[in-house]
Amino acid sequence: MKWYCHLLCAILLLALISTAVPLTIGFLMLFLIGAIAPDVIERSLNMRHRGRCFHEVGTGVVLASLGFAVMPICLEAFGLGCIHHVLLDCTTRRGAYIFGKHVKGNLKANRVFDNVLAIILHALLLALFTLAS
Repeated sequence: MKWYCHLLCAILLLALISTAVPLTIGFLMLFLIGAIAPDVIERSLNMRHRGRCFHEVGTGVVLASLGFAVMPICLEAFGLGCIHHVLLDCTTRRGAYIFGKHVKGNLKANRVFDNVLAIILHALLLALFTLAS
């Protein structure tokens, strides 16, 4: 997925979460940073894109778990943002990893239509939950 898709989907997911739980500005910002972090980190370290280290749900789970135990806001929000990023990438043809298993979908990450489709699905999810409450 493109960076704008990751950010817009993360914003819509945060809007959905905020209907049930109040969120702090710090949580929102760190979640959004986490939502683009796997790509930024790999690019800045000259690593292969969608490698097993940063495009792995397990990495986000470890970060979020450490956040729950050690630094509640920082790593928790960042880790959850990373998990959302990886799950979105799992819907693409190149895929990503969920606990070591390479998971692929049918969407093309560079096709605008597929990015817009992911955003629309997040918006519909938000609308359904908002109408239901």
